[in-house]
Amino acid sequence: MKQRLKHWSEQPFFKPVLAVLIVALGVGVFAMLIVTQPETVAKVKTERVWRVEAVTVNLKNLSPVVKLYGKVETAELVKAAAPKKSRVTAVLVREGEHIHPGQLLLRLDPNDFKPYLTRTKAKVEELKAQIQSEKIQYRADKQSIQHEQKVLSLLQTALKRAQRLQKKKLGSKATLDQAQEAVSRQDLVLINRKRAVADHQARLLQLQARLESAVADVELAELDWQRSRIVASFAGIVASVDVTQGDPVKDSQVLLSFYPFNGLEVRAKIPASYQAEIQDALNAGQILKAQGNAASGKFSLQLTRLAGQADARGIDGLFSVQTAGDKLHLGEAVVLQLNRPLQQNVALIPETALYDNQRIYRIDSASSRLQVLHVERKGYFKGGILVHSPDLHNGDKILTTFLPVAVDGLKVKLLD
Repeated sequence: MKQRLKHWSEQPFFKPVLAVLIVALGVGVFAMLIVTQPETVAKVKTERVWRVEAVTVNLKNLSPVVKLYGKVETAELVKAAAPKKSRVTAVLVREGEHIHPGQLLLRLDPNDFKPYLTRTKAKVEELKAQIQSEKIQYRADKQSIQHEQKVLSLLQTALKRAQRLQKKKLGSKATLDQAQEAVSRQDLVLINRKRAVADHQARLLQLQARLESAVADVELAELDWQRSRIVASFAGIVASVDVTQGDPVKDSQVLLSFYPFNGLEVRAKIPASYQAEIQDALNAGQILKAQGNAASGKFSLQLTRLAGQADARGIDGLFSVQTAGDKLHLGEAVVLQLNRPLQQNVALIPETALYDNQRIYRIDSASSRLQVLHVERKGYFKGGILVHSPDLHNGDKILTTFLPVAVDGLKVKLLD
């Protein structure tokens, strides 16, 4: 058998015939595969539906809030100073203590004030006595003028008699000279008496002016005496104590400072973007409330005025503390939530519903597709954002699930 195969393989036509057979076999196998292959079914591409959440629009008139950072201060800080040079005899409070009206806080040495007060009072009594004496003297001078006038008349009569006697050679020259001298002397006395009466009003005014000055000195001495005992005039907190018992103090040296609970204010910077809005609201008489948060807890405030100067960042707002003022401390840093002026027909939505700060997506109830709406952002309110658009209506469903692929017409389905 092997010899036959070898014989055939050596024939010249063997190789062409073998090649033809191999090609025919391959074609046959390929044709069989084509005939027996399974039929393919064309796939239909379906639209993707996004499962989302939404919020229902409820249009209201609300006040957006703005977060501010402020500091507690007061315009009613009392800095008690020494009225004059003295020495501290008692310090009865410490820094940070609460005080009540009428409470004695500090005392200076009374011996530095009593002598001056006594001396000024004595000066007043002395001047009162001088005024009384001047009035008595005035009445006496008025009465004396009539008497002096009578004396002058008598002396003038005696002078005339001496002159007649001298002419008749019956009187001496010495007698005549004496009579003339007596008349001149009495005339001078009368002139002085009249001048004293005329000057009475001027002297009285001068004494009264000195008395008023002395009374003023008494008042100053009494004021110094009162100020030597530092007494609280209101309920508040001691801000600082600058001296201790036994310290010598100079005139006008600050001894301690304190402030009232109801005199606290908070100064906070209002951004420039809200400045005009806030100013217009205050000018219109609107009351702008705020809520504060400090280390001691929450408290309420009211914006009373704006500062007199502004800068590129904005303007300082001055807030009066309405409640919990006794828990705040001067210089304390606080956080405020200022209620801005009321906004009309706004919708409250979560931050995830707002795209690029200017658009939201409404879900069409009929087609379940997104509809883009352009809105105006009005500010923050209770963890959400207030927006306004004339195209927003009560009952609209607004997309709240943030979708990076959100576009107008996107197919969605609300989650149950």
